[in-house]
Amino acid sequence: MRMRAECVSCLINRVIYEAGLVDEKFSEKAVKEALDILAKEYSHNANSILVATKVHRRVYEIIENPDPYKDIKERSNRIALSLIPKAEKFINDSKDKLRAAVICAIVGNVFDFGIKSSIAAPEKLGDNFEKMCENGLDVDDTEKIRKYLKKNSRVLFFTDNCGEIVFDKLLCREIKKFGVHLTVVVRESPIMNDATVEDAEKLGFKDAADEIMLSSNAVGIDFNEISDDLKKRIENADLIICKGMGMYEAFCEKKYRPVVHLLRTKCMPVADDMGLPENISVAKMYE
Repeated sequence: MRMRAECVSCLINRVIYEAGLVDEKFSEKAVKEALDILAKEYSHNANSILVATKVHRRVYEIIENPDPYKDIKERSNRIALSLIPKAEKFINDSKDKLRAAVICAIVGNVFDFGIKSSIAAPEKLGDNFEKMCENGLDVDDTEKIRKYLKKNSRVLFFTDNCGEIVFDKLLCREIKKFGVHLTVVVRESPIMNDATVEDAEKLGFKDAADEIMLSSNAVGIDFNEISDDLKKRIENADLIICKGMGMYEAFCEKKYRPVVHLLRTKCMPVADDMGLPENISVAKMYE
């Protein structure tokens, strides 16, 4: 996705937030370095994913911490795990279990921090989880998802945040019931509060997927940094499932189809690019 002016303030707010997670003494230098990168890289033709990745990687060097979100990620997973009984009940009580699992996975997308329209702390989701599930989907392409879930079809599932990934596992279980070959893609190393291979292993994703593959610690996905094997999987997939705004920002400029985006529209630039309102729950297919 191409950058918009609003992306600059969003990135700086995130830099301030993650520096503060380590020590506020790093904030001034982190902001200055981020602004230097933005001064060089920002334009309306700049790729939002590539610029954000450069900013965050540099900030991590400044704050001398490769995983500043570690504590909040662990809390997110704990809170999400505590909500599993409610999520499973919601799914099991539904006449359409695939759709219910999609809803839970999208509700989990609120596990995002340091940006507008995110929750202030992981614990906040517990107060609103059931209500958000009951609200359902504002854009509902689950029937389009279903038509691609055929026996032995090749499905790629790109994860997003910690906490959220707990509910993704429930969705993966429902997807596997269709007899597909499911590959889950997670980060090899930390970036923001995104789930890594360590999180996937701790949560037992090997029980819910046929394979786990790795991507770099780019924001969303940097197609120049992924393995040749993963590139071939993307090109040959029968269905690509992408969680979160970062994955939308990465895939929206590519011609890979079919791809379905499961997310909350937490910022106006992404919402506008999708032709949707802000702050809604979306399961949108591009064919």
